[in-house]
Amino acid sequence: VTRFFRIITVFGNVTTQLLVVTVSVIAFLFIKWKMEAFLVLSNGFVAALLISSFKLLYQRPRPSIEHLVYAGGFSFPSGHAMGSMLIFGSLLIVCHQRIKSRPLQVAVDALFVTLILLIGLSRVYLGVHYPSDVLAGFI
Repeated sequence: VTRFFRIITVFGNVTTQLLVVTVSVIAFLFIKWKMEAFLVLSNGFVAALLISSFKLLYQRPRPSIEHLVYAGGFSFPSGHAMGSMLIFGSLLIVCHQRIKSRPLQVAVDALFVTLILLIGLSRVYLGVHYPSDVLAGFI
């Protein structure tokens, strides 16, 4: 289980989120989906701005239990949860609107929702966030 959550949490890392935003924006621009590219890019910027601002504002220390992965900085809100909600959430919206096949639409929606929730759960399981950090990140 620990190995699984260590892998899942990587999808919420800043580097991974930056890569997802970059690749998505380039792909959307290539196929002339300008508004979709703008949505993903702007949500990426909003995520970075909100995460940095709230962490500096609240300066909540991380849980004092053993951390199963390295996590620096402050705990509240979870940057993994907030970033994944904004970035993967915007991709969910784009895919939901653009995919015409109902079964594929449902499958892609379920994939993004599951990924977002698992990223949040991984942060609590790995001992680097309180549940309230993750919930605040999702909101």
